[in-house]
Amino acid sequence: DRAHHLVTYIIIMKNEFAKALLKNYKNKSNSNLTDAYIKKLLTKGTEILNVHQVDKSSFNTIQNEVKNVIKDVTFNLLPYDHKRFKQASNDFNDDPELQISKTMEFTKNPWDDNIIIDKNMNYFNKFLFERVEKYLNDNGIVPDMKPIIKNSWMTKSSKGKSLETHTHCKACISGTYYYKTTKDSGNICFYSPKESPDLFEGKVEISPKDGMIVMFPGILPHSVLENKSSEDRYGISFNIRIFKHDF
Repeated sequence: DRAHHLVTYIIIMKNEFAKALLKNYKNKSNSNLTDAYIKKLLTKGTEILNVHQVDKSSFNTIQNEVKNVIKDVTFNLLPYDHKRFKQASNDFNDDPELQISKTMEFTKNPWDDNIIIDKNMNYFNKFLFERVEKYLNDNGIVPDMKPIIKNSWMTKSSKGKSLETHTHCKACISGTYYYKTTKDSGNICFYSPKESPDLFEGKVEISPKDGMIVMFPGILPHSVLENKSSEDRYGISFNIRIFKHDF
């Protein structure tokens, strides 16, 4: 009997150990999907920067939707002592807190808000996911879940404002839709990440226009140049989740 119970116990323990190994393997595989996705994209050079101008049939509808939201929100300086901002910017800036007088303004807390969902921007939401799907297809990325908006917020850049170099950490897809721009209102600039220092030759600079959407891997360092015009520039920024173990 003792021998029988001992053998049974060993078999049970071996089965539990096998299950634990399998569970660990699955979790490790899922958690590495984002890293694999990013590594794949970082071989594509400027192709990972997706720039799209909204067509006339969608432009007015999206602009009106954004216009109605702007009437209902307030903009504030980003809390530069926020731990997550420091994490995203300390690799590039000696003292991010000193930049507070220069920074553009944001709606509430960019990390925890989801203005696209909260303000029922249904048409823009549909448009955004069409663009996300095309971006994934163009880059041969197969997500393991339906893409969702992790967080989204609005930005306002007044005369003299800018945004220092930062990343969106490991957000799979990040981006901005430009609602209102003017000449010299501040280009967005992209730089090679430390994971792929030769990705670009120097920096890549994009001049925003009304109705333009720019998408990129969140790990990509980027900055926004100073608004040298006398008019405010507005946009909607977002992070998209496509894997179960993102963020």
